[in-house]
Amino acid sequence: MKMKKYSLILLCMLLIIFTVACSSEKTSSGDKATASGDKGPIKIGASLSLTGGFGFAGESMQKTMNLLVEQTNKDGGINGRQLEIVYTDDENIPENSVRNVTKLIQKEDLKIIIGPNSTATSKAVEPLALSNKAIMFSLSGAYVGPPNSYAFSSSYGQSIMHDLIHEWALSKGYKKVGMVATNDASGDLSVGLVKKLDGKDGVKYLIERMGVQDVDVTPQLTKLNSEGIEALVVIGPGVAAGVTIKGSGKLNPELPIIATHSQLSDTFAKSIREFIPDNMYITGPPVMASDELSDSNPMKEKLIKFVDEYNKKYGENPDYLGAIGYDSLSLIIEGLKAVGDDSAKMKDFLENDVKDFQGVHATFNLTPEDHRGTSSEGVVLLKLNKDLSWGIAWDPSSK
Repeated sequence: MKMKKYSLILLCMLLIIFTVACSSEKTSSGDKATASGDKGPIKIGASLSLTGGFGFAGESMQKTMNLLVEQTNKDGGINGRQLEIVYTDDENIPENSVRNVTKLIQKEDLKIIIGPNSTATSKAVEPLALSNKAIMFSLSGAYVGPPNSYAFSSSYGQSIMHDLIHEWALSKGYKKVGMVATNDASGDLSVGLVKKLDGKDGVKYLIERMGVQDVDVTPQLTKLNSEGIEALVVIGPGVAAGVTIKGSGKLNPELPIIATHSQLSDTFAKSIREFIPDNMYITGPPVMASDELSDSNPMKEKLIKFVDEYNKKYGENPDYLGAIGYDSLSLIIEGLKAVGDDSAKMKDFLENDVKDFQGVHATFNLTPEDHRGTSSEGVVLLKLNKDLSWGIAWDPSSK
């Protein structure tokens, strides 16, 4: 009787071991393999500056990404699975970005990360992302991911903006253009680019520098005006750019001032509303004035639809920064639909299958060597009016 009892117990134990083994085998083929059967959400991470001095940028990007997530899930999600973004706030502090991305990769097991959205935070996170073979899709205007790496970006390069300014100066017949640039990484980049343009087509560039924390640049502006400049390019973060614009307006109210796409937002416009000069221009995509686009502009149709949908959801118009977030997530969603959330497969997709992808702020052609993939197509010179409205001052595509 005892023998039968022990035999029955042994049989039950063997059945339990077999069941556990089978169960273990299913989960090891794992969380990735369950994509076809598991209808739970598919998640990606994000490290953005949602608060702090650069919080306006991260907030704008988060709004457009939330809009796209909502649209995607309404249309059936990613191959039947709902899309979710796990947001973290880095406050534009590099150490916070590293901590956030470490948590997203190691604790949340997410290998596709959107952000960070500044140059310093992106450079801080890059080694971590590359060592973990995690996709990092930076939203910074100056950051460029190394070739053949897991780091990508989707904004316009600064060289495109300076080329546009140069072409506009030629169209106006200007021969002397001044520039005040901050003594940081973005300022160094612009100075290097402008020095290459100096003297081209007979246009002379005169360059002055300023500190990021400077509250007065009158000496630099006085020197440039004494040289007879016909336009002034301003390079630097919001506060520094505002100091230069205000000072220039006092010295020479009619002098055209041109900033680049990092200032292309209503938030920046409001920060200088008390001293917007008569001729204030900003380079970039026509997100802020989509209704004025010429029919020949390649992004007109998609951009107008995007602006309309954003306005319906938030009761306001999107800005360029939000468009960067929207397009970055759009590219990732295309990859998720095609290859899932495996980071190696996503890298291969982005490098080899993104050709003539029309976003709301740019057309993308990514390659293993070019992890930004934007060109000058569609970029315009916008005019910021004193009433904070925007208009297209010059559209190269309509020449």
